[in-house]
Formats: sequence, structure tokens, C-alpha cells
Amino acid sequence: MHLHPIRSISDPLYDRWLDVYQRSFPLQQQVPVSVHNAALRPGGMGARDVRYVVCMGEDDGECLGMAHFELFKADGTAALWYLAVAPDRRNEGIGGWMYDSIMHTMQSEDPACKACVIEVELPDKCADPDLATRRIAFYERHGAVWLRGCASLVDVGWQPPLKMGVMVHPFARLSEHDMRAVARSVLGNLLAED
Repeated sequence: MHLHPIRSISDPLYDRWLDVYQRSFPLQQQVPVSVHNAALRPGGMGARDVRYVVCMGEDDGECLGMAHFELFKADGTAALWYLAVAPDRRNEGIGGWMYDSIMHTMQSEDPACKACVIEVELPDKCADPDLATRRIAFYERHGAVWLRGCASLVDVGWQPPLKMGVMVHPFARLSEHDMRAVARSVLGNLLAED
């Protein structure tokens, strides 16, 4: 497996990225496709360090998954906005490999990066509580910490807003206070804390 970066809307693998994205996330979590299209047009990302990647199989060129993440080098933080494995390839270790590879990429490209923020469905706020609980456990197994009492209000602009949980994957030893500060830095006024 390898991660293939998508740098423009004309990349033929972008359609596969979109296919996995649209089949994997509830509508309340999907920003309009036009937002992704604009980001991948020349100059569309501006100074932002936004990444779109697909996970490709080595032998057959099959698209195994997709991800969208961002580095905030000025703040020493990052965010994993989307991570999904193609529905017919789940539970094969692909998601874990992708996640670990992305965390490694963040650390190697920005050694000053303290942590990565991840928004997750809250078991009591979604259609499938068991799946939400499994996702949280997945991120915890890979080193992320669930910040109980922290929530993010996800508003994709065309669906009702959705309250989501916040997790932080620290790249160094961080206290809960420090992890909350990272979450505030990335999410700003979208973060609600108890």
C-alpha cells in the first residue's frame, strides 16, 4: 500500500477519493464537493497546508481509502478532517495503516507539530452508537486521546449542524490541559468545553 497525494482536481484518482468520501460519511459531515474542488484548483488552498490522499493497493491499483488532513505549522498543530476505508475493504488493517502513515507524515514534515485533532461521532448523537464507539476505540488504540467534555459543532453549510466529539493524537507528552489548548487552536470558536 502507499498514499498517493492528490494535488489537483484533474488527478484521475480524485474521483476515487470522492467516491469513498461520499459513501463513507453521513451527509451532516460532508462539506459540499465544490469546497474540495475549490481547494484543489490552482491557488485554491492559498497558504493553507491542506492534503488530500488516497491509499492505493500496490499490485492492482485499487483505491483502498481516502483521507483529508491539514498541517498548521505556525501553531505546531494538525487536523485529520476525514479518514475512510472503501466499504468493501474495511476490517483488513488498511485504516490503521493509513492512520499511522498520516501521523508519521505530519511528524516528519513538521517536527514541531505537538498534536493532531480529530473529530469523531459521539455514540449518543449518531444513528449507529456501536460503530461510533468502535471508531473511538480505533483512534485510542493508535494513540489518540478522547477529550471528554469537549465537543465540536460541525456545520457543513447545507445540513443541520452536528455535535461531535474531539480527540487529540499527541506527538509529545502533553497534559489534558495542553491537549485542550491544541483543540482550541485548531477548532477555535467551534469548540465547546464543559
